[in-house]
Amino acid sequence: MPDQISPWIGREQDFEARGRAWRLARWERRIWWEVLKWAREEIPDPVDVISRHLDKMPPRLQEYAVDAALKASRCFLSLGSPEVNALLKSLEGMTHILWLLLREHQPDTTEDESYRIALELGNKQLQGMLDLALGKLPEKPGAGLEGNAPAPAAQP
Repeated sequence: MPDQISPWIGREQDFEARGRAWRLARWERRIWWEVLKWAREEIPDPVDVISRHLDKMPPRLQEYAVDAALKASRCFLSLGSPEVNALLKSLEGMTHILWLLLREHQPDTTEDESYRIALELGNKQLQGMLDLALGKLPEKPGAGLEGNAPAPAAQP
């Protein structure tokens, strides 16, 4: 990769879907925080979930379930949390990320439009685009990196 500059830095991407051209923004720190805020709102509180089911459990199981829910509720949800990762890999998560990245250049884009774009692109193409926007290197050397500027000439 000597003729590529920093391919791991996320990149904006142009693509076509639903009969028009789109520009996907690069994942910036601000986008990460918006994604995390949304994920924290979407992931249910374990204590709320278990409280709705306690009356259906035997007393010994209730105590265990409440302890487990309390322990889980004290865990900090971050971008590396299994719950957050599972959400972001879902169609809902990828659609939300797509919407956040699209609205940087197309501010009138709705989440519904992002959903339709996600369905048209398909999971594999969408995930590849999101990975490049994030800065993940493609599995095949050079795949998706054609737009990078050539490396500067070596200094004597």
